[in-house]
Amino acid sequence: SDDYRKDCFSLTHHINGFYEYLDQTSKDSRTIAEIIEDENGCVIGYIWVPFCFDEESGFAFADIQDIYIEEKYRESGLATKLIRYAEDNARRSGAKVIRSGTGCENIKSIRLHEKLGYYQYRYEFEKVL
Repeated sequence: SDDYRKDCFSLTHHINGFYEYLDQTSKDSRTIAEIIEDENGCVIGYIWVPFCFDEESGFAFADIQDIYIEEKYRESGLATKLIRYAEDNARRSGAKVIRSGTGCENIKSIRLHEKLGYYQYRYEFEKVL
């Protein structure tokens, strides 16, 4: 269980998943995919927000699939800036809502979302086998 979580929440795992799904969503120009680097060109974080549109209902939304900030840059306001950037772009692209998820143990992320006006709209469950 600890090895699973360590791998699941590692920067390498996130970047690999980012590139894999980025390819699928990059066909839509409304998708936000930004890698943030420091002044030396080192990756310090990223955000990936596909734009979703249900043709049957006409409902459009943006979905923050992934946001990551390297630990030494956390609590610097960078995550807030990235989320606000995503919100502004989603609004301009016609999204009615923006969604974002986090793990139930990620208290800092939960507090950040709450501070930015997000509310919980769904529960997901996992069972380690």
